[in-house]
Amino acid sequence: MQHIHTVKKKYEQIWLALPYVQAVGIGILSDGSKGIIISVTNENQIEKSQLPKEVEGVKIELKTTGPINAL
Repeated sequence: MQHIHTVKKKYEQIWLALPYVQAVGIGILSDGSKGIIISVTNENQIEKSQLPKEVEGVKIELKTTGPINAL
């Protein structure tokens, strides 16, 4: 789990700088494994090459959440 936190911290600002990326978190992926979840407004607008399926051995999953607004 520590490795996942390290990878998230290393790449989080890079991913958040991409258009349509709303949040980056750690959680349980759809296959039941632990990994990084990147929340996007619209998955169809993200270039797949910018968000890999795995980084440094950690699985990455995209979740379409729409815009996230602070209250």
